[in-house]
Amino acid sequence: MNQNVNNKNKKGVLSSVLLIIVSAACAFGLPFVENPWVAVALVAVTSAFLIATAERRAPVVLLIGATVFMFFTEEGISLVAAALSLVVGCGVLARALDKLGSPFLWAIPVAAFAASALITKSALMPMLALGFALPALALKISFSKKFARVGGICLISGAYMISAVIFLLADVYNATGTLSLSFFEEGAEFYRRSFTEVLLQFEVANPKDGSITPLFTALEAKNLASEIVSLFPAFFVIICNAAAWISQKIMYSLVKREGEMHKLEDKMVAMIMSPFAGATFAISFIVMVVASASSDHALAYTVSENLFYIFIPGLAISGIMFQLAKIARLGKGACINSVRSTLRFAPEIFSA
Repeated sequence: MNQNVNNKNKKGVLSSVLLIIVSAACAFGLPFVENPWVAVALVAVTSAFLIATAERRAPVVLLIGATVFMFFTEEGISLVAAALSLVVGCGVLARALDKLGSPFLWAIPVAAFAASALITKSALMPMLALGFALPALALKISFSKKFARVGGICLISGAYMISAVIFLLADVYNATGTLSLSFFEEGAEFYRRSFTEVLLQFEVANPKDGSITPLFTALEAKNLASEIVSLFPAFFVIICNAAAWISQKIMYSLVKREGEMHKLEDKMVAMIMSPFAGATFAISFIVMVVASASSDHALAYTVSENLFYIFIPGLAISGIMFQLAKIARLGKGACINSVRSTLRFAPEIFSA
């Protein structure tokens, strides 16, 4: 009996040490993520941790492998390393705060910021060391207060947004010495021109004579580029929501792995969108359709379109999880009978 208790205590100590080590690796590595060797090391550490602690390892391995393969360049691997370090650092630090309850854990990102600032003689990139601190605090609060899962994701996503906006403003000030809105207008125009040039390079071959023609006309490419740029706010919110969901998932997986399932209530696990979200989604779609008929309502169209796309991922995931839960309640036998019935009538369906 005593031996089992000792083994359990040793396992708990090792788990706590691992949480601190991974948090420190993310915090101290982020300021130097532009270095490809540091980026590769961060990807290796965070990927190994995610795979080792995942509830289902195969999808995690496939997803990480596909992401690294798609962005296998010096700039791309740095981007992947930064994204993995932020979400893993957030989930791990929040879990450490919940498990150990020590305020000294905040010294990890602060020390990383101070040390990297002294080394680089700059405060911009070292700010990345603090990038997951505010989201980790939001995750810790949502967990300790037993927020519903969607509510927790909204809080964590908001923290990610604040951290990202602070870093963006610091970057703009570092580059221009000012925070003028004209910089953002010039940036939007730059991306419009860049996307237009890229779209004009797409070509399609005529199967009859083999002639090559542009896929988009100049006007079509310009309009599509403007549409993409106008959706930047939606892309930003969706990315922050995804980061929040992954960070929350990491912490929940650690809680389950350490046998503390009692800390998770049903509302903290279920992905249920509120009626407000559904109503906002429907209203934004209606406004978008109505406003698209007139150029005088361009602002209303842009706002409603961004809201429409922001709610799509959450509603889709919520619907999928609801259907999976419904299938699970039916039972394995009912599912098999349903598949057999479908296969039995398949010839009639296809012949019709």
